[in-house]
Order: sequence, then C-alpha cells, then structure tokens
Amino acid sequence: MTKSTLDALFAKFKSAGITNLIVDLRYNGGGSVATAEYLDSAIAPASAAGKPMYYYKYNDKLTADLDGTGLESSVSFPGNTGGLSLKNVFFITSSHTASASELTLNNLLPYMNVKLVGDTTYGKPVGFITFNISKYDSTHTKQYLADLYAINFATENANHAGGYYTGIAPDEPANDYTTIWTRYDNLDKIFNYIYINTGSFARTSANARVLTQSTANQRSAIQYSITSPKFNGMVDYRIGNRIH
Repeated sequence: MTKSTLDALFAKFKSAGITNLIVDLRYNGGGSVATAEYLDSAIAPASAAGKPMYYYKYNDKLTADLDGTGLESSVSFPGNTGGLSLKNVFFITSSHTASASELTLNNLLPYMNVKLVGDTTYGKPVGFITFNISKYDSTHTKQYLADLYAINFATENANHAGGYYTGIAPDEPANDYTTIWTRYDNLDKIFNYIYINTGSFARTSANARVLTQSTANQRSAIQYSITSPKFNGMVDYRIGNRIH
C-alpha cells in the first residue's frame, strides 16, 4: 500500500519535471533500511545508478566471516533510479530525525546537492539485524518469546562518511513553532534558497518578513523536539531472515 502510493507520487513528480524536492523528516525516528534504500533510489540522480549507496561496518568477527553469515558488505543503487532531475533535495530535520532517516539523507550526499534545514539530527549511524527469541514446548512446537535488538552494524555512505554520533548539523537552522502559522520558518528559508536568493538561505532586506508585535507574540519556538514513544530504529529485516 505504502509503496504503491509512493510509486504513484514519484511518477507524478517525474511527469511534472520537478527540479527541487523537500522531504520532511523532523519527527521520523527511523525504521527499516529497505525503506531508506527505496527513497534513496527514487530520489537519486541517474548518475548514481549501479554505484555504492552505503557500506556496512561490522565487528572484526563478523567481518572475517561475511560469506558464512550471509551478511552484505555494501548496498548499491539499482540499475535505474527514479528518473528525477533534481537541482536540490532539502531535508527538514530535528533532534529526533534518527537512524534510518539519517541513513537516507547521508546516502545521497555524495551524489547530489543535499541541504538540511532545521535542527541537528539525533546521531545514530548504527542499526540492528532482527532476531527473535523462541522456545520449544513439550510437543516441539516453536513459541515466540521476544524480539532482540542489539547493535550489529554501522553504516557509511559512498564517501565512507559516517560516525555522526553527535548528529548531522543543518546547513541552515530553522525553528518549529507551537502555534499555527501560515508560513513556516524552515519552508520560508528553503523557498528563499530556491526562488529569491538562489543558492543562499540568507534573507535580504527586500524579502525579509516584518512581524508586528501581535503576530510575533503568536510565534513560540519549540525548545525540544517531540519524543515519539514508538520504537523505530534502523533495522535490517532481510539479513535477519537470511541468518535464520
């Protein structure tokens, strides 16, 4: 369902010939690496086709026996990317943009003009191979007990850039606001980069928005990103299935 919806959306983008894309990852704590790969393949330029998307880094014992474990050392872009011809891709980020979301934007940095607007990301360049813990009853029937999520790998992009444990800093800081506002700080700055002061986020006197005292009082910046109670992480379900 999700994939078919995104396929239709990216087909629409391609048909329209868009040259700039904005991806909002402010409160996305991550998920499956397969989703990150899907988005990267849809967004990446044709020049990335067949080239490395990202590299896995394991501990010394797993690295010495990749063939025996069935683990991958790297993942490449497919032979055909999504067909977009983007000048820029903008990611709106926050301190809870984490894990597979960080992987998504980091993978594209070597291949296109990627700009982050918002706040420094969470800082989680590592992930998990999914395992489950089970037991067998007296009839030898397998009974599921729990999932085990222990850090198994780190990732690096095609330029071997990774290790962002303190987060990835934005190219342009921008606030979220607690009150409804017809314009958003992050979008204002992105539109300024695209349409007004091409190639720069800086506002000039000609395009600066003047706030009255009453409207200024309605804009209250969020000091801390909203924390989601849901576990997401960066999980590679495919590798876990192969190992089982």
